[in-house]
Amino acid sequence: MVGNNKSIVLPFSSDKHPVQTMTSVCLHCNAHRSSHRRTWRRYTKNVLLTSLLEILPVSISTFFLKMREKFAQISIEHLRENKNLIRGGDMSTIQFPSAQALFIEGRKRGIRMVGHIYRGVPLNYYHATFPNNTTIRFFGFPRPPETRYKGEQWMDDKFILKKKLRASGIPVPTGACFTNFRTARRFFRTLTKPVVVKPRRGSRGNHTTTCIYTESDLYEAYTIAKQLCHFVILEEQISGAVYRGTVIGGKLVGVLAGEPPRVTGDGSHSIMQLIDKKNKDKNSLTADVTITPLLHHFLSRNRYSLNSVPLPDVIVDLSQKMGFRNGGISKECTNHVHPELIKLLEQSARIVDDPIIGFDFIIPDATKDPRDQRWGIIEANGSPFIHMHDDPQLGTHNNVARYVWDLWK
Repeated sequence: MVGNNKSIVLPFSSDKHPVQTMTSVCLHCNAHRSSHRRTWRRYTKNVLLTSLLEILPVSISTFFLKMREKFAQISIEHLRENKNLIRGGDMSTIQFPSAQALFIEGRKRGIRMVGHIYRGVPLNYYHATFPNNTTIRFFGFPRPPETRYKGEQWMDDKFILKKKLRASGIPVPTGACFTNFRTARRFFRTLTKPVVVKPRRGSRGNHTTTCIYTESDLYEAYTIAKQLCHFVILEEQISGAVYRGTVIGGKLVGVLAGEPPRVTGDGSHSIMQLIDKKNKDKNSLTADVTITPLLHHFLSRNRYSLNSVPLPDVIVDLSQKMGFRNGGISKECTNHVHPELIKLLEQSARIVDDPIIGFDFIIPDATKDPRDQRWGIIEANGSPFIHMHDDPQLGTHNNVARYVWDLWK
């Protein structure tokens, strides 16, 4: 089963098509396998904590969140005299891409950002000093104090997010959360296929499995998701491109479309041959499609193999991962989004009640009225990848970082 620590040897491995058989690096998240236990503890703890805060009075949950963040800040500030801590106001200490976008935009406005690195590991913690010498300290993104500790604490919980959106009439996939496989399997039998299985926390599609039709595939996907979180989500899969809609200050300011790597059949060439051609014809920004066990399993769930010969004009997806870094396409398309979709995403932001949100949603065509399509929001991120709007593979450059600093006007 994929996800164990054994190398996987496939019969179509060759020098031309090397099969990645990493025993230490997980194919489902590109992280070292030894980090799974640490991630599992963090995600599971966060789900339990968020669920508890949801039932406590707002005053108590807000006080707890403030104290937790204050403690984390004090812990880092106490390291200032430690020789293992490096502080600086340049790119060498600000290594997270979205923070770099904030750094560049802030510098234009006379805002000086300082980053921190401890024992060679960049910390997502910053100081920002404005031209009037006011200094703020923040993790990830600089949210104004009056906007804090509302939806920020639960938006990254996929189950709670969709529960709240669904209650307000915002389309989300039909799904539920489980800790027991037998219960999940019973629910699976009631869903329209295909189905998606994912950890309740996390981003970038890590340990997420799509295109699940059978109970054997369900068991494998459930096991993969369980490696990162005790709580696992099953939901119906929506067809279409995956979009990231970034809402800042209540306004939709960026929409990025992502498509997976795919090939189009011609009736005479195999999928492997079509991948060869795709890799040769792609532009320099797009990563090669690499033959991995993950690709093999993805194709098999969709009733294909690398030796399959797709019929003319049949499109075959090669991965569930989106964007040019995975061999697909990323396109900035903010100016082409249908007004009704803009309205619904901004309504969703009001429900979450946070000034900085990245909504991931799936829709067949974002330029058309969503009321005429099957679509849904699949998750939200309190630390959206705003740099992706700034440097898209296709489409117009969109400096979303400026809207973040505008929150402080």
